[in-house]
Amino acid sequence: MLDETNTEPMEQANPQLPTQPTPSQAHKATPPRNAGRIMQWVTVVLSVIALLLSIVANLRVSTIQNGTGNSASAPSSDGTSASSGSDTKAMKKTGKKTEVKTVEYTAAEGSVLEGDYANSIDSTHVKLVKLEATGTKATLTSEVTNNGTESNSALFSVTAFQNGQQTGTGFIDTDGQIQAGYTATVTTEFDIKDAAQPISLEVDMYTQKLQIEFSPQN
Repeated sequence: MLDETNTEPMEQANPQLPTQPTPSQAHKATPPRNAGRIMQWVTVVLSVIALLLSIVANLRVSTIQNGTGNSASAPSSDGTSASSGSDTKAMKKTGKKTEVKTVEYTAAEGSVLEGDYANSIDSTHVKLVKLEATGTKATLTSEVTNNGTESNSALFSVTAFQNGQQTGTGFIDTDGQIQAGYTATVTTEFDIKDAAQPISLEVDMYTQKLQIEFSPQN
């Protein structure tokens, strides 16, 4: 007779071994290569190149500012070349500033430098004290005295001539009232053409005119 006690299959005698991943599964599990690190190195290299270019540019600018670089010349409107850089600095150092001096004038001998204006109410006396000029601007200094009994103001025109031609006008203006018996000093400015030439003044005081020839002092 056959022994029926050992009839169980042998399938459980050898436990199943772990399965190996397929090639496609192995490829998916492989981590990405060092792409991130390569990008970091590329960024560092580009930063270093930019820094070197910036240093070279700064050195060039510093060299030009210190005058060690070559100066350029640009043609001017008349066809000549206008230099720049160190040449311009040299021109500034050697340039001289023209000084404008003040010229004082003296009246011709025998000139009448005083006059009066009077009516039934007012009585004003004017005396021309000094005439001087700076460049093309002349200044006349006058003294105006109120000889009346009440406070009063004064306004008289002054006309300047040089070589027979009118150059400018002004006014002897007290710019307010003067008390009776008081004197005010007034300055009048007008234009002239040349401070080295004589000046003729005409002061219109309504009731009389003062005409004086002034010559520049040497």
